[in-house]
Amino acid sequence: MAPHTRSRLSPSIAAKPTSSALASSKIPPARPAPALAQPGLLASAVKLLLAEEDFKAKPYLCSQDYPTVGVGQRIGPKGAALELYQFTLPKAVAIAWLEANVSSIIEQLSQHPEITAAFANCNLARQTVLVSMAYQMGVSGLAGFEQTLAALAGGRWIDARLHVLDSHWARMQSRNRALRHAMTLATGES
Repeated sequence: MAPHTRSRLSPSIAAKPTSSALASSKIPPARPAPALAQPGLLASAVKLLLAEEDFKAKPYLCSQDYPTVGVGQRIGPKGAALELYQFTLPKAVAIAWLEANVSSIIEQLSQHPEITAAFANCNLARQTVLVSMAYQMGVSGLAGFEQTLAALAGGRWIDARLHVLDSHWARMQSRNRALRHAMTLATGES
């Protein structure tokens, strides 16, 4: 099971307001994906994450000891007792939550120059892997892959693969996932 160490706990999963409701309220409309995002990135990332993460309707402790539910969504602090989380999450809600989180992550990626430079040079498959990595370890965790991001920005795909495989994440946390993601970064194919 993959660790789930993102810091976002709960996005709003309310129905989309009508344009008249937006005009009368002070809620800003959803922002479009950053210009660097390949078309279809949200759908591609959601599809990959649904394949990588197991859906669980009941809260469980992930491999890093965080209470988690749905599609790998962390819901509490490390080591918290599962007895604190007595609910069942419908799959449709879990997917809506996943989509909201992925959309937020894609927006956050543009706030890091090193990620933006790598992202600008990546095709859809590589961008999808970067979003998956950010979903699992947070955007700041992805930003810590400085050599990987520099290699991607420079089009040095094999170097990017090697840097991913030489990480703590690959060696100690998510070996199989890291192997799959590293291969995609090297080949540009999902």
